[in-house]
Amino acid sequence: MLNWSNTKYKFTFGIGSLAMTAIMAELWKPILPIWVIMVVALLPLVVFVFVHPDEMPAGFVRAAHVFAAVWYVASVAASSVGLCLAPKLPNGWIIFPLFCAMGLIPASLVLSQAVRGRYRVPSEHDDGDSAAR
Repeated sequence: MLNWSNTKYKFTFGIGSLAMTAIMAELWKPILPIWVIMVVALLPLVVFVFVHPDEMPAGFVRAAHVFAAVWYVASVAASSVGLCLAPKLPNGWIIFPLFCAMGLIPASLVLSQAVRGRYRVPSEHDDGDSAAR
């Protein structure tokens, strides 16, 4: 079980996904439409925000979270390669990998727990902030 609340997942994936959107827009805007960039970059955040264990079966939520974590790691890797191969680096480029790394923390936790077979999706009652919702 991960001892993270849904708020922590949303916050770290949110920062990472927004940085991913910015870096992909800088690198691939001439190649890809902006809506494709936003879908690719924001999909993990959307999954962790809208796929809840109290609203859907736990197996589906677990599979969706693992998929979102894999998607995030793959998109960070692709963007990092694109950044390394860019002929001209965008202004402030060093900030993008740092913020993307924040999203890698929960993604790596989800994936490592899933590989070990110990990933249990946190419920709304586990995070302590369910009274605020």
